[in-house]
Amino acid sequence: MSENANQEGRQRTFTVVLRCSESAIRVPQGKGIRIFPILTPLGTYELSILTRTESVTGFETPLPRELWIEVKGPAPTLLEAVNMAVACADEYSRLIAFATNAWQGLLNVHLAFENQGDSGLHEFFQNWLLDEKGLIRPARMVQPDVALRVIEAYARLDPGARNRIMRAVYLYTDALQHWKHGGEVHALSFVYMGIEAITPLVLMDEVQRRGLKSRAELDEQLNGAPPDSLALRLATWLFVRAGGRRGSQLDSWVRREIIFRGDKETYRSAKAASDKWEHATDDRAEIRELALKVSKQTAHYLRRSLLELLRLSPTDLQFLQGGELEDPASTLGLQRWMTGVLSGEHAELAPQGEAYPQVRWEFTIKTFSIADNGRYEMSVHQKITPMLAPGVSLTLTGVHLSGPSPISHSNVTAEIVRAELKSVELSDGKKIEFAIDDPKYASWVHPYGSFMLNSSVVEPLSEFWISSLRSNDSTARGKRTLIENVSEIEGLLVSRNLPIEFRERCKSAWKEAVDLGEVHNYMATARTTPEGLVIDMRGREGYPEQMVMSKVERLVELNQKAMDVSKALLDLAGELGLLLRQD
Repeated sequence: MSENANQEGRQRTFTVVLRCSESAIRVPQGKGIRIFPILTPLGTYELSILTRTESVTGFETPLPRELWIEVKGPAPTLLEAVNMAVACADEYSRLIAFATNAWQGLLNVHLAFENQGDSGLHEFFQNWLLDEKGLIRPARMVQPDVALRVIEAYARLDPGARNRIMRAVYLYTDALQHWKHGGEVHALSFVYMGIEAITPLVLMDEVQRRGLKSRAELDEQLNGAPPDSLALRLATWLFVRAGGRRGSQLDSWVRREIIFRGDKETYRSAKAASDKWEHATDDRAEIRELALKVSKQTAHYLRRSLLELLRLSPTDLQFLQGGELEDPASTLGLQRWMTGVLSGEHAELAPQGEAYPQVRWEFTIKTFSIADNGRYEMSVHQKITPMLAPGVSLTLTGVHLSGPSPISHSNVTAEIVRAELKSVELSDGKKIEFAIDDPKYASWVHPYGSFMLNSSVVEPLSEFWISSLRSNDSTARGKRTLIENVSEIEGLLVSRNLPIEFRERCKSAWKEAVDLGEVHNYMATARTTPEGLVIDMRGREGYPEQMVMSKVERLVELNQKAMDVSKALLDLAGELGLLLRQD
């Protein structure tokens, strides 16, 4: 029996459970990542990574939450077991985060206990952590088999290379934590330090690729032989002997020409931002401008170089640099905001007991399931409660909900319930426009809110059609009107050589959609009065300054029309997908 085995036999064994809160990565439900054996100074350890799930009454599918990491292994004491488990979990969760190009989250010890104790006694520790609740956190799905191959490639490297690569991975994943608006300077500084960490490895790779023996030979090949001057050599020797560092242009050359792939502009901007931030030589706003310009591309260069240093197969290399994995995932989570207009005769806008006027926005998950492609599908109930002073009303002009992953909406409706605080309840939706006013006009509120919400689906649908028709064309598009989008759709349908009969049906449906969009635009100005719904028509040639819709049934008909148009476009989008796959 080996000495290591004897040591393990004398030691106690422990299980340590850790959780990664706010994680931007997720292991598919029903799957996990097991890493064994992990050789440590304390003995052989085993690590498993999966996603914690929450079983909720009324849901067949458990809701996915944060990463859950279990580490098992021997140690003399519980504290030493926890320290070793944290080291293992931190290292391997970061490797998986690097492979997935998304932040692993904040690592916290949750539980630790002794598996085998003397006389039936087991040491135990628990740290209380807040469970994730509410809406499901946006996260990027891990491909377990690919992540394991990244870990295996890392394990095959010699210790010296592993050390530098792991340092760069730590720096890269630290950058991922700041991958959001406002975090660009921190993200770029970590990325550039990662580039500095791997520079010697990339340099020696280039030496070997050229069939040379040392960096001195590479320096001579690039820059010519150094001046053969006795005085210069003596001065250099004395300088180094006194503690000085002999400068070399090789490191800068390697970063610029190999890591940055000859992209001199990005290299210079990234280096300038890193140097100015490190030495505090410029205003932070100026450094942030540089970081905004180059942080994404600099991160791309570092990640690509790291993947190449891991000696992965061409198939894995291509997979890890393509699709959604190409860009780092944002850590902003779900982004939600609203815009509107407050109106009231008095200067005081906030209700009694509140410092400011504000809106409470609550979400409740109604349904949740996992599609065949692994994507999550859920519907949510939204409750919006304006906290306003008496006599103050709120007109919502926009409500936005989005995340790092694509979000789609269907069967959008709006329900308005009036209470003492003028609460507004509405269901699943991306953009909502309606008025909140006197309760005696409540008969108009539900149909109006429902129409505005359903008719607003047309514009994002046009963006979806363009994205589908443009396929892999990544040419940047600016913000365009619905009419401009429809014109582009019609042109793309012709260029993709789709059947004439199908194109005509699409043209007809999108014409109705444009008409509906026009109605939506002028209905956004509507307000309720004793006479009915008053619509501001100023600036529209051929119309009076305002129009009055006296019967709510007309608004109900418009809402039905909005749903019919949206359904027709969705059905045609399904046909379009089939035709494009056959193409």
